[in-house]
Amino acid sequence: MNIWQRNVDLRKKKRKYNPNKIKSNWSYTLQEIARVYSVHPRTAQSWHKSGLKTIDENTRPYLFYGVEIRRYLNSKRVKNKFKLKNDEFNCNKCRIPRKSIVDKIEMSRTGRRLGKYYYQVIIKGICEVCGTRLIRFSSDRQVEDLKMKITEHNKGLNENVHCYLNTDLERNGELAKTEH
Repeated sequence: MNIWQRNVDLRKKKRKYNPNKIKSNWSYTLQEIARVYSVHPRTAQSWHKSGLKTIDENTRPYLFYGVEIRRYLNSKRVKNKFKLKNDEFNCNKCRIPRKSIVDKIEMSRTGRRLGKYYYQVIIKGICEVCGTRLIRFSSDRQVEDLKMKITEHNKGLNENVHCYLNTDLERNGELAKTEH
């Protein structure tokens, strides 16, 4: 297998580029950047087009400071991160935080300790929008908050007399009671 076939196999999955492979005090060409990260030179060119700054735009070959390459790769990594709330999951298909269908949430305790007092819990669900399976690792302390939100949501639908879904049935039931 030559290097280009290997690169085709690697491109099929989402790549994470380690900024620490670049030395801050050195300067790099596009080909050197491609060699360090085992990517095609066109990938390094696309990084340049999407915001990687050169030392001087007018000189060829383009040279990039190592510090600038590290900054670019770190900003690219941070851009794709987001903070999840207690009742949210990371949906791999939607690529944004999503909530699960309330009836489909399952929680199981793994038995692994997280610190002195808490245990690890695996929370599984199904995305509200696309139906993809969701998974999240959490602690039993955070699960208690999630359970409270789930019970409040279920109470809102089942116990509310003036619920939009139950209105016709209750009116018909009240009419039937008053007629007898």
